[in-house]
Amino acid sequence: MNRLVFILGASSVAAIALGLWLVFLAPGGAPPSPSYTEPPRSESLAAPAQRAPIRPMTFTDSAGDAQTLESRRGKVLLVNFWATWCAPCIAEMPALSTLQKRFPEGFEVLALSQDREGAPVVRKFYDGIGIENLPILLDTKGEAGRAIGGRGLPTTLLIDRQGREALRVEGGREWDQAPYIGMIEALLAE
Repeated sequence: MNRLVFILGASSVAAIALGLWLVFLAPGGAPPSPSYTEPPRSESLAAPAQRAPIRPMTFTDSAGDAQTLESRRGKVLLVNFWATWCAPCIAEMPALSTLQKRFPEGFEVLALSQDREGAPVVRKFYDGIGIENLPILLDTKGEAGRAIGGRGLPTTLLIDRQGREALRVEGGREWDQAPYIGMIEALLAE
């Protein structure tokens, strides 16, 4: 019996080791993940004719009042789904704040917190890192995130003035840097 347990245990360890080697060390294995500042090369704005209207979504402000994207039609929107417990989300929040300062007219950053604890935890986070120019917006039940088919955090959409999705990005980015500044400028010029 002890010999059987030993053989089964050793086989399991060998299978795990082989699996890890195949994924991380074998030639052609998984490539290293891109750095935070290195967006995939395929990120570019969709041509206007290829943009689909964004699905309706509702979220709330810090007072609990319902908000929509439709009420902001005519502006270029950057809609960011994030949470205070998400490391890449935290890293990109100062850049989103800087971006809002850079484009005060015709553009709005909508950072929709997924934190279930609501406005108090977001206010504490904003105060802690000095964000003063972004409103507290909440999607505590994840309904807006599901409406857009979000698969993880952060997920960010750039939406044109007509309410169509021009870009979707999953993962953290330095939004106040090229090429994103150019994308926003191009959408504002349309």
